[in-house]
Amino acid sequence: MGRILALDIEERIRQINARLKAGKVGVSVQQRGDRLCLRGTLPPRPNSTKDKPFRQEIYLGVYCNPAGFTYAENEAKLVGSLLAKREFSKGAIPTREKIPRAIVYSSIVEPMGQVCGA
Repeated sequence: MGRILALDIEERIRQINARLKAGKVGVSVQQRGDRLCLRGTLPPRPNSTKDKPFRQEIYLGVYCNPAGFTYAENEAKLVGSLLAKREFSKGAIPTREKIPRAIVYSSIVEPMGQVCGA
């Protein structure tokens, strides 16, 4: 059963990334353990020794579940639009503390419902 769930997660991420690519967003959704993150070519941080944009990840702190997928796709679109307008800054991305409680709550409840058969 765990293998089937892992394939579902991979397929869902593949679908999201296909939509992002079709929209020329420039940011993709990746899985890191049981959490989601964004990956894209981002400008260096102010205190960085690098002077050109490079591939970086933004950890969102949301789980790999339906609410997390929706949140990650929306954040990828937001980051992509900020990059396109050259208005991107790391402070514009919500940290784990700024994520709406509904997202965090559904990240906990939905997996429990899957395990319990609800």
